[in-house]
Amino acid sequence: MTQNLSGPTPETPTPPNLSALAARVEALQQEISALKALLTLREPLEQPATSALLARRNPERLNAEVMRRSARVVDPDNDTDLDLLIDRLHELSEESP
Repeated sequence: MTQNLSGPTPETPTPPNLSALAARVEALQQEISALKALLTLREPLEQPATSALLARRNPERLNAEVMRRSARVVDPDNDTDLDLLIDRLHELSEESP
């Protein structure tokens, strides 16, 4: 006595087209690289000039600007403007009683 289990047969999933997926991944990686390059070249619209920042006497604001710039710059050790701002912070701290 055999039972006939005729019902819907599960469909075999179609394998993904790996070459198409690889090509799409490559295209996305190129787009990401291009966007990263644009972000490193882009300057904020409202960034005050370094000379204006150096004239400031408010160390809290100057420190906030140093923190913002150091987070944004790819290599903060090679940023002359950032070094100047840090030097100004040191001067302000020496002037305080």
